[in-house]
Amino acid sequence: MSQEKMKPPLPAKQGNSNGKNLETDTNEENLKNIFRQLVNSLLSVFEQIISAHEAKISSKNDSQKAKEIQVDQLSEQVKELEKKVEELEGKVEEERSISLAKIASANRNQDTHFNQTGDRPKHPELISEYEKLKTQCIDPLVNKLVSAINPELDNQKHKEKANDIKADISAIVLIGGQEMMQGKSTGSIELPSEILDEIEKFLCQNLKISNIHQPSQVREQITKLANLAQGKSLYPTADKWEENDFTQAVNELTEKLRQKLQLNFTTLNSDIQTEIKEAINTALIFIQRANCAEQPAVLILDTVGSPYRIDYHKTANGYNDGCDETGKIITRMKIIKTIYPVYFVGQEPKVPAIVTTELLTSTAPKTPEASLGNS
Repeated sequence: MSQEKMKPPLPAKQGNSNGKNLETDTNEENLKNIFRQLVNSLLSVFEQIISAHEAKISSKNDSQKAKEIQVDQLSEQVKELEKKVEELEGKVEEERSISLAKIASANRNQDTHFNQTGDRPKHPELISEYEKLKTQCIDPLVNKLVSAINPELDNQKHKEKANDIKADISAIVLIGGQEMMQGKSTGSIELPSEILDEIEKFLCQNLKISNIHQPSQVREQITKLANLAQGKSLYPTADKWEENDFTQAVNELTEKLRQKLQLNFTTLNSDIQTEIKEAINTALIFIQRANCAEQPAVLILDTVGSPYRIDYHKTANGYNDGCDETGKIITRMKIIKTIYPVYFVGQEPKVPAIVTTELLTSTAPKTPEASLGNS
């Protein structure tokens, strides 16, 4: 019995030990497989992220290229539009010139060509036209001319220069146009009657006619041609002016004004050049109508140094016509410059002249003689 108790414990069965080793190996393999799967999954995720990033970069590049192409296309379209705009502007300017010519022609036909069977222009209308000519036509043009000639002038210098130009326009266009309407243009000559007789005789012989129909009109045209041959113009009386007379007079007066003001038409804005001719044409329309009134109006410029007259002068330099509120003369003045001429009907001034003056102190009471400047 005791011997049996002392026996060592039996070793474990060999078959059970091998089973445990197999189980351990299997677990390790499973872990490896799981790890591989995790790694593969991570790699797949990384590849997707990288692919998405590359796709995004590629999309940006494509978008940038598309934008550049679009910008180029838009630039070409802008250039084409600019070209079309220039073409349209040219057409608009051409149409504008044509329209202005038609309007000017219509105005002349309607307002200036005196019809001897119709009513003559009335002075209330003409006075209104004269004021509009000064304030709405000449004044705005002169301001543009002053700014174009010297844009750096201060307000006072600008005003002084504007008055100088208005005075030149009055002398050249208003008085010069009036002389044209009255047949007194200094650029024209009268042909002696004996020369006209010889020309009429020559025409009758060569045209084989015994008598000239309407000889006065023939003589007028002969005189015109003789003046044109010498580069001069003799205009008909105011009620006989036609389209070509206005056109010729506008060109002649424009050139005289350009020379007087020393304007360079190659650099002067084309709109201002057009406005100059339109203003001269408007002035000629008014002058012709004034000359065709029942009692023709006359524009008169005072000479420098003439006495200031309360009855037909108005100062441009704000001296209230040289009188205080009671009508007492506190100053005596003389004319420095006539900016706009006086509008006379007979011996009565209907529109006072606009003048600049020099002041001469005087305390003489206001009398009829003093109000007339002792003239």
